[in-house]
Amino acid sequence: MVETKHSLVLCVLCLVLGLQTSLAVTNAQRLETALVPPSGGQVRFLNDASGEKAPRLERALVAAAEEQVRNSTGPGKATPSATVQTASLDAEVNAFLAKELAAHVADIKTLEPPPDRVVGALTVGDFSWGTFMRAVAAYADTTGQRELAGRDLPKWVGKIGLIEAKGGGKAFSQLYAAQSLRHFGRDLKTNPLWQSLTRGCSPDCQH
Repeated sequence: MVETKHSLVLCVLCLVLGLQTSLAVTNAQRLETALVPPSGGQVRFLNDASGEKAPRLERALVAAAEEQVRNSTGPGKATPSATVQTASLDAEVNAFLAKELAAHVADIKTLEPPPDRVVGALTVGDFSWGTFMRAVAAYADTTGQRELAGRDLPKWVGKIGLIEAKGGGKAFSQLYAAQSLRHFGRDLKTNPLWQSLTRGCSPDCQH
């Protein structure tokens, strides 16, 4: 009886997967028909001088984009510029990262022992500390900042690396730690993270 139920479940799963595959193929064919012109033909655009209608997919995409612009601007609002200054975007992204990372860094009161949660999120996963230290190190590298939320970033990221070393972190998590070290410089003689681990630290950080 159990084997019969299992067989029925497998049959239903196969049927569902088959229907999904068939649907995906059909949609792909329709998309190809909409995007790829016939042999020797041309794709017509909305501003085509011939006045012929554009493909339905293009009309739908353009209509959706126009609707989004109307909703975002609204009456009395200026139409957004078609271009974005890279300096403005860079400043905006760095400000966002600084704000979010500072909130997380400030919530970590101590790394000895490391907290089980940071801003309510669990930190006990196999890659939690490895990915976090990489994010902080990458921020320090791209912005040139060496302090955040009152923390000396090279020294602080180095202490997080010790969490991975002591816990026998998995390969990818250890890779993140190695990449974090590299973010502070390839020359270990001048790398502030490496120097913080080899000068005036406990025997644990010298292994």
